[in-house]
Amino acid sequence: MINSLFSSMKNTLNQERRAWKQLHHIHERAVNFTGDAIDEDIAVGLIRQLVCPDYYAFQERLFYFQNHLNHILYSNFVPMDIVQTLFLTSFRQPDQSGVAQFSRPRKCFLYADVALILSIVYLVVIFTRYNGNNNVFTHPLLVKPEDLSSLALKVLSLSEYRRKKTQLALLSLIVLRSALFVHDNYEGANELVNSYPVFQSCVTLCYQMGIHFPGSSSPDSLASYLSKDKLTMKSRAMTPDQVQDLWNYIQQEDAIYSVSMGTPLLINYHFSSPFNRKHDNWIENTRADGIMLLRDISLTVNSTESITMRDVLKLIDKVIAYCHQLPFKLFTTSSSMDLAGLAILFRLKLLLLQTLQCLCRMEMNAVSDLRSKNAALNLDSLCEEMYRESLLAAAAVLYSIRDLFGGLTVFGNEKGREVHHLLEGYPLPGGSRGIHGMVFVRYL
Repeated sequence: MINSLFSSMKNTLNQERRAWKQLHHIHERAVNFTGDAIDEDIAVGLIRQLVCPDYYAFQERLFYFQNHLNHILYSNFVPMDIVQTLFLTSFRQPDQSGVAQFSRPRKCFLYADVALILSIVYLVVIFTRYNGNNNVFTHPLLVKPEDLSSLALKVLSLSEYRRKKTQLALLSLIVLRSALFVHDNYEGANELVNSYPVFQSCVTLCYQMGIHFPGSSSPDSLASYLSKDKLTMKSRAMTPDQVQDLWNYIQQEDAIYSVSMGTPLLINYHFSSPFNRKHDNWIENTRADGIMLLRDISLTVNSTESITMRDVLKLIDKVIAYCHQLPFKLFTTSSSMDLAGLAILFRLKLLLLQTLQCLCRMEMNAVSDLRSKNAALNLDSLCEEMYRESLLAAAAVLYSIRDLFGGLTVFGNEKGREVHHLLEGYPLPGGSRGIHGMVFVRYL
């Protein structure tokens, strides 16, 4: 009886606290992306105005993401079975007027469910607005892309995800980062710089939820960061394999950011799980080798310690050896290999070929610096070799992109467009940050 009394008092206090916060518009932990005040009633009104009349169009695009984009972009770690269930429970089937009914979440953190749905639909709109795939949709989507993205950001901020950390809020951040700053970038510039703060938030959430820790994919690990609503959250929990694939994805993006921008690696393997290798999967193991190579380049080149020309030459040899494992016929010859996995390897190879040009340039600049100090030093053969390697790498990148857009790869025309979106955010040589902006090498 005493337990029942205390439980009743606790529920009453929680209700009073929520009512007071709503009355005084208190969202002290909310992250406001849009710059506008976040009001729950206004957000709910926008959901009912934009989503409810287009119920079937939203549902159709969720299926499109599940069938066409989830695998190639996110290795299927977005749990679409859960997302589809949440869509059906959050929005009741349309009535005779064709308008669905939105069920207002009982707690703020559950708005992350809606944020993920909106983010996914927004991403699908970005992917399908120019390539003619709108013909596959029976129901046209009447919402403007900018309204979708704005609403998704408002709803995610409303969920106060920094206070109530959930896997679905993390997934919303990941999808929004890709959609807003990479795929919906008209200028094709500053994708990495603009999206990096959001990626940092993703890594921070992974740490705070224990996703980085060995064994974090176990269902029992949910108890390590959830104190309430365990049953609610377990019904929304990703599978162990999905959690591992998500952490692999975070490691891959961290390595790409570090090499491309010169930022420190955010993931330290002394405290985190390494890339989860699958011994019977050549594509995943080759992907892991590529990520480890990018990390090796970052740890060497971005370090504040002095490095030698020999250190850079070793990295050049490693990059050439890795690219040699991925001949172009692998991407131009029809095979039974996983196309999504090949697309990731294609992206890694292009990035490493570009990095190879920068490493060669570093060697040539180092030789030039040495000559200014010792005119008798003869390293012409080294400079000639570096120039040849750089030229061949640049040509290989151009021919690869030409074949991709010409539909001459295993990805074909339609898949080729999806791979093109996967490559967006791929840095161009001569940038101002990271290894791609370096014009010198520190040597002893």
